[in-house]
Amino acid sequence: MIAMSCEQFQSLVETMEILSDKEFMVELREGIRQAEAGETISLEEFKIE
Repeated sequence: MIAMSCEQFQSLVETMEILSDKEFMVELREGIRQAEAGETISLEEFKIE
């Protein structure tokens, strides 16, 4: 048996949902790669797009 708060349980369920979304995880990994490579844009450039 595991004891955890309702908030902890909800957070765990949400994390599992995110990790099981394969398309989202591909996009997340690509975003992390871009950020680590310095491939970023300014807020002003983002607003234009």
